[in-house]
Amino acid sequence: MTPHDPTAPTAATAQSGAPREGAGEHEAMTALLRTVELLWPGAEVSRVRARQPDRRAVAELAVLGGAHGPRLLLPVAAAPASRSVLRFSSAARSTEIAARIAGATALRLGGAGLLMDRIRVHPTASAATPSLADHLGEVLGVGRVSFSLGIGPARVNRKPVLQLFGPDGRSVGFAKLGVSPTSRSDVCAEAAALATLGGKGFRSLRVPALLHVGEWRDLVVLVQEHLAVGPAAALRARGGAPVEAMAELADAFEEPATEMPQLPWWDTCRRRAARSSDARAVQRFESALDSLADGFGAPVPVGAWHGDWTPWNMAPGPRGTSLVWDWERFETGVPRGMDRLHHAVNAATLARGGTPEVMRAALVGAGGEPAPRTPQYAVAAAYLVGVTARYLEMSGAAGGELILERTEASLTTLERWVG
Repeated sequence: MTPHDPTAPTAATAQSGAPREGAGEHEAMTALLRTVELLWPGAEVSRVRARQPDRRAVAELAVLGGAHGPRLLLPVAAAPASRSVLRFSSAARSTEIAARIAGATALRLGGAGLLMDRIRVHPTASAATPSLADHLGEVLGVGRVSFSLGIGPARVNRKPVLQLFGPDGRSVGFAKLGVSPTSRSDVCAEAAALATLGGKGFRSLRVPALLHVGEWRDLVVLVQEHLAVGPAAALRARGGAPVEAMAELADAFEEPATEMPQLPWWDTCRRRAARSSDARAVQRFESALDSLADGFGAPVPVGAWHGDWTPWNMAPGPRGTSLVWDWERFETGVPRGMDRLHHAVNAATLARGGTPEVMRAALVGAGGEPAPRTPQYAVAAAYLVGVTARYLEMSGAAGGELILERTEASLTTLERWVG
């Protein structure tokens, strides 16, 4: 991790006088505190128990908890903003969403005193200006902004995500911050994807517009449109895969059918996997690719995929559309149909655990028949190649130990599928 990465797991001590925490709560709160310090450079940041706001503070954020500790900070002074505070960590479960709704409702109804766990930011003589709030208000042309802040669970590509509010409490966008080499790469990739997708006239798919991308104090900052998702819609988003929207995305980047080993994507997967620090795992991956290349030589349909189309990265939109965010894994020139399989696998592993048996059953249930030399077999194999290469690459980055279990499960599933 770089010295600027506030989201890295740490053993640092929480503020004195704070409520007693378990290990997960401690890690999450420490990451939140360090992130706030990063966003107001040089200011005094403290965690307190209080019912009333401190008028001397330049920012005061209420702490909302979740199943694994605090994940979200809400701006106490901007109670109207609570109407649209919902979507933060991308892997949020329905219980965490319910907790956010309850906290946001408390602020909206004037019950800020119920949320006594606060983080306060006080100006100091050495505080740097402008703060990120000042900077974002300027680039968006809305005056000074306030924001809620989420960090999600500890993982290799963890990044702060801000929901931005104008002076009237209206949501004006979401910002993602690249704070480590991995998250910087992800933020840049998502900016490029949104720029590419913005010119497509989708009917059933809604992609957030790119509002700003740039750097602030060594951080990469991406601001994208707020796709309005109400509480009920967010909870309904756990439904089935929106196959029409997935097909429309693939169609927009259709290419001639090609044998998988002849696709540039195939070599990209090899290069990604080779960045793993586990030479034995890389060897196993290469062996699986060789077996697949020998056993399936028929051309496959080629298009694009979102790359991480999961139940928590989408919601139903108006007139039957699908609102989809988190586009940092978007790729073109890939075998068609992988988004549907990724959606099925992630829904299954979230509910039943990320074992090879669960992954394989999800693939078969989604139509990936494990019979060699069939199109269904090929697209499922391609999916396993793509995600396994991604996990191997991430396992070689700082914090890669957090994804080793998922990497092994995916690699084992790939081996069994092609073997």
